[in-house]
Amino acid sequence: MTIGIRFGQLTDEIGSADFLYCFFSAITVNLEPSGWGSRLPGLTRKSGVAP
Repeated sequence: MTIGIRFGQLTDEIGSADFLYCFFSAITVNLEPSGWGSRLPGLTRKSGVAP
């Protein structure tokens, strides 16, 4: 199953849930040394992807 994103009338596929989890994990490891949502809460804490 793929996950999509919608911009107005345009809908595009992003990838699988596993891909998105890996993407946000990479952000967390490289940019948030204190853990999920510590530096970029708008991306990782509120996204519904964070554990």
